[in-house]
Amino acid sequence: MSSVIAIDIRLTRFFAVLLIAITMAPRPGQAQSDANSVAVVTSNNEDIYQEVTKSIGGVLAGSTSNPVELSFINLGDSTLTENLSRQITGYDLVVSVGVSAANTIASLEERPPLLAVLIPLQAAQSLSQSSTTKSRPWTSAIVLDQPIERQLRLIKLITKGTKSVGILLSTSSGLSKENIETLSKRFTLDIHSEMVKPGENFIRELGFVLEKTDIFLAIPDPLIFNRQTAGNLLQSAYRRRVPVIGFAQSHVKAGALAAVYSSPEQIGRHAGEAILEFFSSDEKEINGIQSPRYFSVAFNRQVERSLGLVMPNEAEIELEIRSLEHSLEKTTP
Repeated sequence: MSSVIAIDIRLTRFFAVLLIAITMAPRPGQAQSDANSVAVVTSNNEDIYQEVTKSIGGVLAGSTSNPVELSFINLGDSTLTENLSRQITGYDLVVSVGVSAANTIASLEERPPLLAVLIPLQAAQSLSQSSTTKSRPWTSAIVLDQPIERQLRLIKLITKGTKSVGILLSTSSGLSKENIETLSKRFTLDIHSEMVKPGENFIRELGFVLEKTDIFLAIPDPLIFNRQTAGNLLQSAYRRRVPVIGFAQSHVKAGALAAVYSSPEQIGRHAGEAILEFFSSDEKEINGIQSPRYFSVAFNRQVERSLGLVMPNEAEIELEIRSLEHSLEKTTP
């Protein structure tokens, strides 16, 4: 069956490669074919969203056993987003890319099941708490946040002599003192934490932590580590010669010693695989909130030299972390 391609003209430059490999879905609102159908809704037309969507399409194009029809809607185009609920009616699954798209889709009274990608953990938790009804089915997500266990494995692998790790917490961190104690025992590290109250300047608590620790771990807490505060935190740690482990590639460029992070392409690859898993399962569900399946490691070699450290190759560390996680997956019931 031939299909009418519904693509925002501004997305044409990179979606063109997908037209050869993937049968695109009809325009939103038209009758669907018998193939599995997915509506991909992006927050806007920025490159980061395009990279995710292109990666999703690449994964689905490589699947011959479970063909999937894709249709793309860009929330930045008002002509496409009017009466969004009607546009996504009839699809088996809707995938939102970015926070704005996730919130918009989740709030609709009637919609298909939702897979939200490229959003922070905190946003995903808010979505999952929204009511699930017959007209508004379950919501799942692939978040940007790296699991803290992955960050601690990075620390153990690149700083062999490190025994103490500092961390700042707030009410948005999702970590309790009990969590920290459990992680300390599991990774044989002395993890020193300080709680920062909302509205407080964290510099004092940061100083307390840096005095006690060999390395500082930055976690994705919007109240502590954000665009406004990252520079001050990195500079304070550097002056005390305490290396920082971040959770984004930009942190490494700004002065963190290292970071484990997931690129838009890697998030998209995970999302594409989750879509295929959705259609191959009898339950037609994607399990809750998932951490990124794929990730990369980045080092700041200038910071490494200035602190007198010697670290291994990034690719070797990535392989070691993946191997450790794979071993745990096989042993976990």
